[in-house]
Amino acid sequence: MDNVLISSISIIELLKGSENKKQQSILIRNLESVSVLDFDERVSIRSIELIKNYHLSHNLHLAGSIIAASSLVFDIELFTYNLKDFK
Repeated sequence: MDNVLISSISIIELLKGSENKKQQSILIRNLESVSVLDFDERVSIRSIELIKNYHLSHNLHLAGSIIAASSLVFDIELFTYNLKDFK
């Protein structure tokens, strides 16, 4: 899948959600074909801005702020089933 990127923070969240070694192995195998988007200083700065502006009013969490900031900084469309957190 060369037109799909996944944020490294999303991978961390997915791995953290693994309930056992088998589930984790399947996840790792499925992620091998996807390119990883790491966050950098620009994403960190934008994430801080998002937390300042939206944590108290919208309960924005750290991972969500990094994912949103990555999408904004790199100007890429965000695909998510989590519509509540990424309006």
